[in-house]
Amino acid sequence: MKKIDLMIYICLLLGVSACYEDKGNYDYTDIGDIVIAGIEDSYTAVALTKKLEIEPTVTSKNPADEFEYLWTVYNPNYYDSYLTEAIKVDTIGREKNLSYEVNLQQGNYMLVFTVKNKWNDYTVYRKIPLTVSTQFNEGFYLLKETESGDTELDLCMNDDTHNDDLLSKSLGAPMEGAPTRLGIYFNYSFVDKVSGDYAAAATLGVMTEKDISLMSTGDMSLIYNHNTMFYYSTPPVEVPYYMCQVSFCVVYISSEGVYASMQYVDNNSWGTGKFGFVRDISGGHKGCRYAVFSPKKSAVICFDSQNGRFLAVDYNGFLHAFKEDASGKSPNNISYNLIFMGLNRINSVDKVYAIFVDDQHENQRYLYQLEMPSSTQYTNPVKEIVTLPVTSKLNSADLYATNRTDTRAIYMVNDNQLYFYDVDNQEESPMYPEGFPTDETITYLEHKYWSQTNDAENNFNYLMIGTYKNGNYKVYMYEMLGGKPIGKPKRIIEGKGKVIDLQYVSPKMRGSSRSYYPL
Repeated sequence: MKKIDLMIYICLLLGVSACYEDKGNYDYTDIGDIVIAGIEDSYTAVALTKKLEIEPTVTSKNPADEFEYLWTVYNPNYYDSYLTEAIKVDTIGREKNLSYEVNLQQGNYMLVFTVKNKWNDYTVYRKIPLTVSTQFNEGFYLLKETESGDTELDLCMNDDTHNDDLLSKSLGAPMEGAPTRLGIYFNYSFVDKVSGDYAAAATLGVMTEKDISLMSTGDMSLIYNHNTMFYYSTPPVEVPYYMCQVSFCVVYISSEGVYASMQYVDNNSWGTGKFGFVRDISGGHKGCRYAVFSPKKSAVICFDSQNGRFLAVDYNGFLHAFKEDASGKSPNNISYNLIFMGLNRINSVDKVYAIFVDDQHENQRYLYQLEMPSSTQYTNPVKEIVTLPVTSKLNSADLYATNRTDTRAIYMVNDNQLYFYDVDNQEESPMYPEGFPTDETITYLEHKYWSQTNDAENNFNYLMIGTYKNGNYKVYMYEMLGGKPIGKPKRIIEGKGKVIDLQYVSPKMRGSSRSYYPL
């Protein structure tokens, strides 16, 4: 939207030949020689969805008159930090009829319709209140790769209404680079750009191979990207990997290492949402793409790719190494490449499954089983290391996921076939979900659930399988018995692109929701 000069705008409103603010409840107003009709007393719009369409009629006593038109919008409560009372005015149309895709944040605004007679410059205007709401805080967000290899975001609401390509609508274009991860942070604290005050919103972390965007689900506005999310002006050169909200901080992991931003909105502890320097630890460290959050311990377990060791990030954002013991199952000096980590939680016991590949023998993989340790002891979390048989499907799978709450199992995709791995018995078997096609390429696999009782009508517990074919995606959502899909899919979401990750968002989510939804 084009900005117009503030002084010109004020002069226009104060120096017009005739002006009128409609306070009545009738269809049209006769202002001098110009009559404006067909405009309602006020409007409500949903941001970034259906366009705001207004088709007024403009007439005068002289049928030969010709007019110039101007539609503008402003927030009457906006104040600029450099001026005492500056109103930021946006031009949104220069035709009589307005067709405006509202890309404003949630709030109250004023529309101004200005009409000028070309022959004598006689000008009138009409001011109309506009209320902007949003539909971004409930439904399934789908992170997808576009045909050009960039990153976009779709939203499928609970009524199956779609709002697609949200990054283009909010940021003006897709994010560059292929998508890697979509995070959800229930109550992310930041500094509001307009008011300068602390604010909080359920926030999505959209990550690509090149960038990260933190998007508010209140209005799909950009909170921070990689250029603005640090306290210092020159951001580090790195690849974003992972972000998670724990008790007293937000943990961010990149190729450079682990960062932490202090905040805990649920406890009235607000923060800027920005990050400083990489956290210190003896021996230094580098980040890895895979990490998991333990709700029970309120901690993150990750891997130091520089020194080949597991690390823990506690609820205050401090890094801890694990101690050696006599078990022979070391959490340190691991010379393999980590390719997957997943969490399983049964009977309040959090277990982490990590799969490594031997760089020297690429056909050999290892399954590490860890238990989250005490937040004060940091003893060796590695409980078992399984050398996977070369012939097993788990040893050569392309995609992994864990069952999080129902059974100790790992799901996998091998040569586009689904398999189930029983961790306790070290047995694997193929899965053939009812109604699942064989001619679509599997691109996404995850166990997702939402079990908070104050939103019971929207609760679910699904094995989710995303596929790609001919430029389009589908996500099949199956109920499970013993961790395996049963019956036909309860829901199928379809769209354009290739699904890489998915998150569910509910307005009922709070910090305490981490026990009811997998982060």
